[in-house]
Amino acid sequence: NLMPEENDSNLPLESLEDDNEEIDLEDSAQEDDLEDVKGIAVENAYVSEKEQALLALKDLSEHCGPAFYPFIYQSLEEAWTMMDFPDDDVRSAAILACAQFLVAYLKSGQPDGLEAYKKGAKELIPKLCGMVESEEENTVVVSCLEAISDMLKECKLELTTMPGHPEAIVKCVTMIMKGECTCQDQGDEEGLEMEEMETSEQDEALFEYAGDVLPSLGQAMTPPTFAPYLMGCMQMLLKKTRKHCSIAERSFAVGTLADCVKSLQGQLDPFAKHLLPIFLEGAKDTEADMRQNSVYGLGELVLWGGPGLEPKYNQILSDLSMILTAETAPQVIDQVVAGVARFLVVDSGCVPVQELLPVLLTNLPLKADESEYEIVFKAFGKLYAAGHESIKSNISKILECAVAAKKGKEVDADKVMPMVSELVKLIQRDFTAEYQTILSGLPPEAASTLTSITA
Repeated sequence: NLMPEENDSNLPLESLEDDNEEIDLEDSAQEDDLEDVKGIAVENAYVSEKEQALLALKDLSEHCGPAFYPFIYQSLEEAWTMMDFPDDDVRSAAILACAQFLVAYLKSGQPDGLEAYKKGAKELIPKLCGMVESEEENTVVVSCLEAISDMLKECKLELTTMPGHPEAIVKCVTMIMKGECTCQDQGDEEGLEMEEMETSEQDEALFEYAGDVLPSLGQAMTPPTFAPYLMGCMQMLLKKTRKHCSIAERSFAVGTLADCVKSLQGQLDPFAKHLLPIFLEGAKDTEADMRQNSVYGLGELVLWGGPGLEPKYNQILSDLSMILTAETAPQVIDQVVAGVARFLVVDSGCVPVQELLPVLLTNLPLKADESEYEIVFKAFGKLYAAGHESIKSNISKILECAVAAKKGKEVDADKVMPMVSELVKLIQRDFTAEYQTILSGLPPEAASTLTSITA
């Protein structure tokens, strides 16, 4: 029993009895002190420990595999109750943990685990979507969006084939785009100027995470089933690209549309007539983020658009060339390079390979967006497989990019490094003398990195 006894000597009752000073409950000074206080929170180490314990269980579930399976049930049961805890950090941790526990159930492959996943996912997705709508704390809404995206990426059709889930997910993203969620309520006008910067940052976080949900939904569905859902959002997304919208909204809309292109493969024709003008216009925007996302979108249209987009190749290449001559932002230049690489990967008869190669090679290695090494090495692989004459004269540049990709912090090593390793091994085999000459001329650290690629 943690309750104190009635006559506990530790309570300062005697000192209170002797205090004859009267307190004016209508003291205006006291009222002024509390006038700007939005809420009073009592924090202690136990609250922080709850958050850290939830995150630790989440990480254990993610990285320990089958060894953690016996503990999922109890962990999920405890975390589920914490989604309604008063502290927002604890709620956020509980949300992410519950999503991970259900993913672990699905990945277990155990019959009872699959059953538990289905039951939990059936309840969790509507709960998270409801919290996106009604939750007051921005950080908790961000965690809900992150959890939804994580589950879409990991569970795919096992999630999106559940009745009502795609509709609920699209609805909550649409509400964020419209600014209709409770956490987006600005309240009274008084004091807004002081909070303008904080609100802007919160909106950016919301748009960033909401912008990841729709592409994740697309990757978790087949193109024919995803296309109607995106078409239902198109009008709203296109409106968010207009100049009167905030930078965060415009960048979010263009980035989301660009990320969704891949998931529309074979269904792009009705979308391309809307997307191409938006991306071409955005590529000339004054904001670097808009230019970066728009150029990325152009490249994705080329990569996944198929023959229907071939008549537009010359226009897109002309615009990319003009952008490159004037562009100073490294991340935008990298996207132009990646766009050129996408043209080379498509390998259409309409692609002027000889003209594009110097553009690709002159602007490598990448300066800012290392994630695009994946498409760059796909392009190198295409050229090598075709026996293109440019390979031998540019081995040094290819190996320089291989070293940069190996050292890159933003590179998805699981996807990129097998391609890099295979290409370097082919160069070792087919151009042994040239490879050894280049290797011997490298600084020790770079030489060691290059050698480790094929180890």
